[in-house]
Amino acid sequence: MPQLDFNWFLPQIFWLVLTFVPLYLFVALYAVPRISSVVDVRKAKVNEDIRKAEKLNNEAVKIEKEYTATIEKARAEGGAIATEALKKANSETIAKTAELDKKVSKMLADSEKKITDLRTKMNKDMLPHQVEITKKLIEKIAGIKVNDEKVLSIINSLEGNEKRKVV
Repeated sequence: MPQLDFNWFLPQIFWLVLTFVPLYLFVALYAVPRISSVVDVRKAKVNEDIRKAEKLNNEAVKIEKEYTATIEKARAEGGAIATEALKKANSETIAKTAELDKKVSKMLADSEKKITDLRTKMNKDMLPHQVEITKKLIEKIAGIKVNDEKVLSIINSLEGNEKRKVV
């Protein structure tokens, strides 16, 4: 066998060095820096997406608090109107009292409908970001590529929501 023959050691070492030194230089100077830069860009993108998602979440919480305060104010105003109307309505007919109650109920229903619509819109607007961030986190953490439908089904099952679609 030529590998064990001492006469062949020097040529084998020569070809080993001639083959692996350029290969090592190529990998060390070209391939590894490119791969590192791609990983850094992906990491920056994921961090930026997470920052944007946190910002949107904070804005959504702020909007929800504002609308909750509006509902409470509308309820307080409605309650005050109803109480005052009841005090003044002792001499008035039952029809007047029913009319005021209808107005208060309509105001509350409108406010609650607005809140529900805004929550629905907020959830719809956040869904593509949730899907994208979840996909990237699964790919980053588990190293598994998943499609939008799979991520959407996971999000829906965790939230207990009806089936939604990414727009």
